[in-house]
Amino acid sequence: MRFYHYIILFLLAAVVARAFYIGYMIKKQIKDKNLIKEGFESLDSCLLQGYPTQFCKRVPIQSCITNCQ
Repeated sequence: MRFYHYIILFLLAAVVARAFYIGYMIKKQIKDKNLIKEGFESLDSCLLQGYPTQFCKRVPIQSCITNCQ
């Protein structure tokens, strides 16, 4: 193979690696945004969503103990 073939292969590999990295970061951001869903499954999640303390006191302290999604 000639030298320019190696350059083209390197550039192609760099583009593929960058595409996978961008896909990973987008997937991570989507997952992070979905950690706190609208709903009041616990006092902590209610407060994290920014609702007033008096309002959040009416939800269970923790209604889901394991495997909550």
